[in-house]
Amino acid sequence: MNILDYLLPAEWQLNGLNPLIVAAILVGLALALALLLNRLIFGLLNWNANRYGLRTIKSIVHNVQRSVFWLLFFFLLSIFAGSVEPATVDETGVSFSWLHKLATVGLIISAGWLAMGAIQIIADSVRRQYDIEEEEDNLEERKILTQLQYIRRVSYVVIFIVTASVVLMQFEGD
Repeated sequence: MNILDYLLPAEWQLNGLNPLIVAAILVGLALALALLLNRLIFGLLNWNANRYGLRTIKSIVHNVQRSVFWLLFFFLLSIFAGSVEPATVDETGVSFSWLHKLATVGLIISAGWLAMGAIQIIADSVRRQYDIEEEEDNLEERKILTQLQYIRRVSYVVIFIVTASVVLMQFEGD
């Protein structure tokens, strides 16, 4: 028994359908569940941030909400595609493993995007500790903020290179 047996009614047999229709159903189901979970998680976070005035939580909501949505979507799509793939084969006998590959690549890209958002959250937290407008002699604060920008940009480049490398490793060479 797979996860789709719990989510879809028993009358909906996916085995006899065209794989493109099954893929569309799986994408729609993953999209709906990811949207619901994302709204629930970030709605609660946003409510707490507004209620208690938590700037770090506001930064989390602002910087990672979209990446978490896509991470949830591709994670759910990967689970759904993996659970139905062995049973769904088109008339030529070829399964649609492309959906699982798409979900894996999307999951990797979303994880890289989430890592970049985490770097931005850390940068926001550090930036809040140094206020360059209050003091006249703010050379030290400006120096630290410049170093922070440099570290953030280098981190983005490293995350991008690692993410692109992992995505490229997903494809077989000739």
